[in-house]
Amino acid sequence: MRNKLIFYIFILVLSIVIIHPIGLVWAKAPSIHIDLSFNKRFYEYRQPIGVAVTLTNESEEDLLISKGFGSMAYYMHMRLIDPANKLLLARQPDAYHDEFPDAPPVPFVMHKERFIRAVSCEVLPKNWRQRSQTSDILDFYDMKLPGYYSAQVQISAMVFKGDPCDVQDFNWLGILKSETRYFYYEGATEVYISPGQWDKRWQNQKDRPPKVEVEIWPEEGKTAGDYQLESIKLNNVEAEKVLKVYSSKREKQYLQALFNATEAIRSLGDIDIGKTYSVRVSGKMTSGEYFGGSRQITIMPYVKNLKVINN
Repeated sequence: MRNKLIFYIFILVLSIVIIHPIGLVWAKAPSIHIDLSFNKRFYEYRQPIGVAVTLTNESEEDLLISKGFGSMAYYMHMRLIDPANKLLLARQPDAYHDEFPDAPPVPFVMHKERFIRAVSCEVLPKNWRQRSQTSDILDFYDMKLPGYYSAQVQISAMVFKGDPCDVQDFNWLGILKSETRYFYYEGATEVYISPGQWDKRWQNQKDRPPKVEVEIWPEEGKTAGDYQLESIKLNNVEAEKVLKVYSSKREKQYLQALFNATEAIRSLGDIDIGKTYSVRVSGKMTSGEYFGGSRQITIMPYVKNLKVINN
């Protein structure tokens, strides 16, 4: 009895997909190519992150598509995944409304002696091409942590059969996607790591290894008291000591964290002399929010003097 019921349900669903005018057309996406490109693959602290998104209608015909599709700020439709695997979406301007809860339903219009639900649409000409770009996505995305980010543009669209554009009789409905791009960002927190050259011999130094000093400067609107000192790490290495230090030059406090140099260099894994590696500094605020910054260091066969940055 149960098997018969499952079979009947399957037949019912299959018949809906086959008979319904919008059932099978979903599988055929329009030939609209989305190209996502960044101007670099590595971005330092406070360095603008430029991005360009280019859309091209590669089909052999004009397309009737959702109204406004051809004039979007396409970089606002990126889905960023940060180093903590958190999804980041663009902040929308205050005047922007994604939806209107009290808006009236899609109106009925008379077409060929019957009423249909029609929406606004526009023509996307054959070989149409549109580029959207910004000099710095940090103006729109809350990117805090240091590390690798992935980015993909995803734009929802509806392609119609003809004018008027009937929401119940369309050619395609879905999400158009770009290829996924990757880039490295040093993070939103200002940090300095001293020395900037690490001695490869530290890997095997057992007796009295030197210290790596890290300066962490509070972000705008934050103070040294807003950080959980015990949470601060260099890569996966816990700090041996964290102090609040006053800078007469900047007239504010910053955090000074000391790390075991042997543990610090081992946290990089396999290393080669002369090569540069990114070192992350991260932790938690007292609010529970994560913070982080990073700097690059170079591996040397021998480091004589350890210089400390003073601010």
